[in-house]
Amino acid sequence: EGKSWNKQAFRDYLKKQNYTFGGALRSTSLQSPLLKTKGKVYFFIELSDPSGNINTLSKELAITIDKVLFETGAKKVVLCGFSMGGLVARQYLLNNYDIASQKVYRLVTLSTPHLGSPLAKCFKIF
Repeated sequence: EGKSWNKQAFRDYLKKQNYTFGGALRSTSLQSPLLKTKGKVYFFIELSDPSGNINTLSKELAITIDKVLFETGAKKVVLCGFSMGGLVARQYLLNNYDIASQKVYRLVTLSTPHLGSPLAKCFKIF
């Protein structure tokens, strides 16, 4: 049996790497007391509609990245996307390649269906 995403295990790993959890961010509500923190801080980004349009969600991600960079003073971010979050992050990089390469150090994806989902073939979408 395969292992599934475990948010707590991810948090525990980052804590061992001396990262501080800054909270969950949304493009519409970018407030966290740790946004002003310098050093190794990580945030979970909650998209407005996880089943929404990937191009729209990648624009939300762009807003959030800009806010995090501005508030923390960091030069770049590392994006770690799980499942559709990986697709959104990849789309952000594709849509904004020139500027994204200056803002994103690395993209890590976990359980992201880069080649599509086998279940999608079961449904005919018009």
